[in-house]
Amino acid sequence: MWHNACVAGPINWSMMISDVNQTSRLLEWTWLRTILLLIPICLGQSLAQENCSPTLITPAVDASVGFPRSFSWSLTGPCASPQLAFATNGELPDVAYVFATTASPTTLSVTDWDLIRSTLDPDGTTDEFYWTLVDADETSFLELTSWRRFFTRSKITAISSNPQSGASALVGQNFALHLDVNYDAVSSGVLQVLISSASDPSPQTKWTQVGQAGQGSKGFDFALSTDVAGSQDYAITCQFRPDIVTGPLGPVEPDDTISTLSPFIVNWQSDLTSPGITMLAPNSAHTYATEIDVLSLAGTATDNVGVAEVIWTNNRGGSGTATGTDTWSVTGIPLQVGLNDVVVTAIDSAGNETDWTLAVT
Repeated sequence: MWHNACVAGPINWSMMISDVNQTSRLLEWTWLRTILLLIPICLGQSLAQENCSPTLITPAVDASVGFPRSFSWSLTGPCASPQLAFATNGELPDVAYVFATTASPTTLSVTDWDLIRSTLDPDGTTDEFYWTLVDADETSFLELTSWRRFFTRSKITAISSNPQSGASALVGQNFALHLDVNYDAVSSGVLQVLISSASDPSPQTKWTQVGQAGQGSKGFDFALSTDVAGSQDYAITCQFRPDIVTGPLGPVEPDDTISTLSPFIVNWQSDLTSPGITMLAPNSAHTYATEIDVLSLAGTATDNVGVAEVIWTNNRGGSGTATGTDTWSVTGIPLQVGLNDVVVTAIDSAGNETDWTLAVT
C-alpha cells in the first residue's frame, strides 16, 4: 500500500506486501524499481531528476532533545521538489517516513520526531537512523542520494589495544597497556575506561573530558600487574556520559553509552630469572684481609623485574638488611677472630636469589 507523499506536512510512506517474507519484499522492491525505470511514462517527475545531485550536510544532534533538529542539503541540477525521508535501514528500507518539503534546512519539532520514531521504531530500541532525499513522484520513491546515518545516542565505535589480547608478561612486572577509544558523541561529556578481572580486587579507572559533539578518539594508558601466574581475563569497559564535565563516573545511568572489550587475555608467566649482584667495597674480589673488627660493604644489584631486597649474613654471627636495592650498602658488620664468611644476597619479587660471598680474615 502506498501513501501519497506530496501533501503538506509529515506523512508515513510505507511499502507493505502481505503474506511474503523479508526476502520477497526486497525482491518486490527491486522489481518495482526496475519496471519504473523501464517504462518512462510511469515515471513522470522522476525522469526529470536523473541529473539531480543533492549534497547532504551532516546534522548535529541537539543534546536538549536527543535528536538532530535541523537537516540541510544543497542541490545541483534539475531537482523537482525533493523530499526529506527517514528510515532505520540505510539500504532498502521497508518503511520510510517522508516529509513533503523542499526547504533546506528543514527543522523538526519534538512532535515530528516522536511521530517519526514511533513509526520507524515502535519499541524504542533503535539509536541508529538514516536520512536522505527522495524523488517527489509518489509512484517511484527513488532515492536521490545515498542514505546518511545519524545517531540519537552517543556511540563508542571502536576500542583498540596495544599490545593486543594474548600478550605475555612476567609476574611482578608492570604490563603497560595503551587503549584508543573511538567515539561519535551527540554532545560533550565524559569518557571513562574501567579495567577489571576476577583476580584483581582493585579495578583501575581513568576518565577524560569530551569537549564537543562529533567523532573523535581518546587514548588511555594503564599498568597491570599481578603476583599470580597463569592467564587472566580482563574486562575493559568504556562508558560515556553526556552533558557533564568531570569524572569519575558512578553506576550506569539511562543516558550512558557502554561498550566492552572482552575477553582481553594477559598470560602471566613466572619469573625464573635470578638477580645479579656485585660487591664494590671493600673490593670486588671475594677475599679481604683486615685488622678492624667491623666491616662495611657496598655494591649494586640488578634484576629483569626488580630487586626486592638485599640481605647479609655472617657465619660467625649476625645478619641484617642492606640499605637500598639497586645500589646497596651495609655498615657495622661485627667480625670475629679468624675466618668470617659474609654472604650478601639479592632477592627479587619472585623469590629468586643470588649470593656474593666475601671471605674476611
